[in-house]
Amino acid sequence: LSGESLSAALRAGPMEPAEVVCVLRDLLEVLAVVHAHGIVHRDLKPSNVFLTDAPSRRQVRLLDFGVCLMTHD
Repeated sequence: LSGESLSAALRAGPMEPAEVVCVLRDLLEVLAVVHAHGIVHRDLKPSNVFLTDAPSRRQVRLLDFGVCLMTHD
């Protein structure tokens, strides 16, 4: 992946409000899909949120499902 973690982006300085809204919306959409499949991430933190360098705008990728919890069979 080409881009940076959310923690690296935050260390670089404040994000524009519009970008914060986009990142949070995308992250919530990812979590909704994951939860719909019965998976709880359990280690959600800025270093596990990756922001890609997409041509039109950054896209969110959720990383490190190593300590996830499966809630469905």
